Amino acid sequence: MRVGTQFHETVRTMGMRFEARCEVTAFDPPRKFSMTADGRLVHYEGEFVFEPIAGGEATRMSVSASMRMKGLWRALEWIAGREIRKESLAELEGIKKAVEDEESQ
Repeated sequence: MRVGTQFHETVRTMGMRFEARCEVTAFDPPRKFSMTADGRLVHYEGEFVFEPIAGGEATRMSVSASMRMKGLWRALEWIAGREIRKESLAELEGIKKAVEDEESQ
């Protein structure tokens, strides 16, 4: 993977399916990954930053994202944003738990 790599993403959220064409905009392992995604209903940008903490024994992951709905969907953007934020936090907590469970074995 490198800056400019493109891929297709399908996301299921709020009981709907969103498809987007994505492009890597920053790739600096093991520190940073950024991407943009553009689909029929939504455009979003996301950045993941990884920072060693506790003397390198752990990693802090920071996520920032922005989303703009397209067309008539913009009227529902605040609702969609709230739901996607809630689902994303639950997904990240699940990833954290899986990693921590694997480390404890």
